[in-house]
Amino acid sequence: MRRLIELEPDNAHAYNALGYTLADQTDRLDEALVLIERALVLLPEDPFILDSMGWVHYRLGNNDLAREYLQKAIDLRLDAEIAAHLGEVLWMEMGSVIRRGQYGNAGMKMTRIIQYCGRRCGSSNRER
Repeated sequence: MRRLIELEPDNAHAYNALGYTLADQTDRLDEALVLIERALVLLPEDPFILDSMGWVHYRLGNNDLAREYLQKAIDLRLDAEIAAHLGEVLWMEMGSVIRRGQYGNAGMKMTRIIQYCGRRCGSSNRER
């Protein structure tokens, strides 16, 4: 992939593929972030690059940023992997609320998560 980037320095998908692989399979998260940021500059509305940006932020512990990128990605394209990434971020947020003992808030947050997922799944027949 690095060779492809050398040959095609404006290939956003090459930056994204390498960045996502590093984010998902290694601890080289800072390097992954730089690569995905470059991809996002080249294709700012690409749902798969937004997904990668969300995933690397999740791996870095930036859950708020992760959720923002992943929600934007899934709004642009209803995709199983993007949905799984968003679900994991939301699930971790839910666990954090429960660990803090805020059970009342946890119920409200879970209701919002279910409603959001229901809206997205309900629209899948109209889109794409």
